[in-house]
Amino acid sequence: MPGLRIQDLAVVIRDADTREILGGLWGRTGWEWLSIEYIFVPESLRGQGLATRLIGMAEEEAFGRGCHSVWLDTLNPKALALYERLGYERFGELKDFPRGGSRFFLQKKLKPAAAA
Repeated sequence: MPGLRIQDLAVVIRDADTREILGGLWGRTGWEWLSIEYIFVPESLRGQGLATRLIGMAEEEAFGRGCHSVWLDTLNPKALALYERLGYERFGELKDFPRGGSRFFLQKKLKPAAAA
């Protein structure tokens, strides 16, 4: 089954002039799921919707690879709010990780319209 094969997935932000990689998203597809491992947008580029675009591009690619859902986790309250705005739903919380905080686990079902 093609959707069961584990493959890396990367979407990068490059400097328009130098082509240097400035940030991006890295994850894996496999077992018909996308697992988003890292998202980084440089502070100087934040507030421009780049994280939303990175996630959208990753979702589109994952859907094309046969994935039906995405999961990710975060410790960052701002990132948590972003993911929830993008339709991700919490399915778990590891409290006091790190001490005094929480690690949140989220998932989202992919649909053709959501992947576009």
